Amino acid sequence: MRAVPRPGLATVRHRAGARTEQQGPAPAKVPAPEHLPGVAPSARPPRATRAAGTGLVGPGHAAHVQRFLAVHADLLPTDGTSRTEHTRPLGPTGRYRLDALPSAWCGAGGRAGRGMSRARALRTPSAAAQAPAAPSLATVSRAPSSPAARPWCRVPFAPYGPPPGAAHATALAPARRCRRRGPDREPDTMTQSSPAPHVVVIGGSMAGLLAAAVLAEHATVTLIDADTLPEGPAPRRGLPQARHVHVMWSGGARAIERILPGITEGWTAAGALRRSLPADLVTMTAQGWIPRRPEMQFSISCSRDLLDSVVRARVTALPGVRTLQNSRVGALLGSAARVTGVLVDTPEERGRSVPADLVVDASGRGSHAVQWLRALGVNGLRRAEVDSGLVYATRVFEAPAGAHAAGFPIVNVQSDPRVPVPGRTATIVPIENGQWQATLSGTRGGRPTGDPDAFVPFARSVRDPIVGELLEGRRPLTDVAVTRGNANRRIFFEKAALPDGFFAVGDSVATFNPLYGQGMTVAAQGLLAVRDLLRDTGVAAPGFGRAAQRAITPRVATAWDLATSQDILYPGATGMRPRTGAGLLNAYVGRLMTGATTRRELTDAFFRVITMSSGPAHWLRPSVVWHVLRASERGAPAGPPLTLGERALAGLARRPGPADPVGRAR
Repeated sequence: MRAVPRPGLATVRHRAGARTEQQGPAPAKVPAPEHLPGVAPSARPPRATRAAGTGLVGPGHAAHVQRFLAVHADLLPTDGTSRTEHTRPLGPTGRYRLDALPSAWCGAGGRAGRGMSRARALRTPSAAAQAPAAPSLATVSRAPSSPAARPWCRVPFAPYGPPPGAAHATALAPARRCRRRGPDREPDTMTQSSPAPHVVVIGGSMAGLLAAAVLAEHATVTLIDADTLPEGPAPRRGLPQARHVHVMWSGGARAIERILPGITEGWTAAGALRRSLPADLVTMTAQGWIPRRPEMQFSISCSRDLLDSVVRARVTALPGVRTLQNSRVGALLGSAARVTGVLVDTPEERGRSVPADLVVDASGRGSHAVQWLRALGVNGLRRAEVDSGLVYATRVFEAPAGAHAAGFPIVNVQSDPRVPVPGRTATIVPIENGQWQATLSGTRGGRPTGDPDAFVPFARSVRDPIVGELLEGRRPLTDVAVTRGNANRRIFFEKAALPDGFFAVGDSVATFNPLYGQGMTVAAQGLLAVRDLLRDTGVAAPGFGRAAQRAITPRVATAWDLATSQDILYPGATGMRPRTGAGLLNAYVGRLMTGATTRRELTDAFFRVITMSSGPAHWLRPSVVWHVLRASERGAPAGPPLTLGERALAGLARRPGPADPVGRAR
């Protein structure tokens, strides 16, 4: 907003093409400072580079600054420095800076705040300055540091000089706000604070919790969920997939750690296990067994209920975050141009209106966002689906005594989509409380069932029977939990004309085959991109919702391509077919994975991308391509790379395999 000049003030804006406006009588001509009593002449000071946070004054006003400093000689430092050293030219632009202002002008702190013009400190006069203000004053705007317009910082000074001890003119008008972006911006005590924006997050699972954590840095947040959110690691109705294996890859753990520092320690303190990859992983990919090497990446191994509970405790304790539980969102408020809130059915009231500057849909696979947006007049939301007919079955067993303390590895046998048979997998993940969580999966024609007697036989029937052998004779602690409807689904929100004040995240945007463990990592990394976006704008800024949706898209697209390119290969799979050239890319990736069974460099490249620590472009780096071209399966492990100690611990008969896959005693 343009400042309105006051009567009797000369308002000067030093900006390209700006004009000088004067009101009231023009000030009398005053001699240059070198002709004032007690001021020695001085040559033009040498050029200097601009220092961050210094106040800049235009070349036409350098004399004013020097007069001001000359008149206030009693306040200048007595360290022998020349008065003209307080105004230094800054190169060919002709701008000047005010430097080394006396502490008497800087308030009680003795200096101007970091990143703030020192001349701006004149707003706070010294305690002894009580005389009336001078009749003739000027306001000089700080010159912008880039061509982009920035909010002006008004720096009052008295060019013609009241007598020493006179009050400065800061009481005449409040200064405009000088803004700095980022969480470390300094508060402006000269302006009144405005209410913080309000955000509604729909859904209290992992994606919703992380969205609330990111947005709570910039707004108050209301987290709405249809369930009662448990205090600790407990199952809830709205998250049925929590009964199955969930692996938090290192790419996701690092992203969440950046959002909630210390969260990894929180997980392990609650009972989660940090597992080194591939040292603590026995896995058979489509190309064979991966050798166990010292740590390249890692995973957090525990139940999904524990993962969520630790994050939930951290987020709900954040200032400005409140929850609305046992409540269902029925509609979005607003129009096709802007979402202004939600309608919620709470236990006390139906159709309650909750206004918001931003609404985030993180309600998961059951999201109604498409219907809600359609009701506002938003159309053109395109969907895609690849369905391999996947079914999951999970059961929790008691682990062998001492297995957790000995660091027993994750064991996984994957299917081979290149072979035209139903894809079947079996996995054991050590979790908290001395338990093994075992999950079986199968596509059309080879699905597991809820029959407890058929669970272990199915595990023995996959490409390698190791999982079934490990489960044989183990005491089950739960019934078999079965989940259907695990198709890969995606809604292309980023390609639609979304209204302001809305974006979606997590499974509301895309769901993936749970076998790949991508969902939580995709949500966390996407929200990190949203947090970066918030450094340059606000949650209520025009277009922020659409910008946030676009920021999330690259992570979603990467995971989507990785998952669907494999699932579409299974017999009976339906949905969008692979893009042109996908066959060549799959052949290259297959050769890379073959090399990962023998070459350390390709094992590292494989885990970088699978854990989403790097994007798939990493596989096309020249150093990786060089090893792919020389890949061979010669020397790959012939069987599950379990150590003799691990076999003895699990009660297994000896099978062919390396004596110590990671070169250490176990």
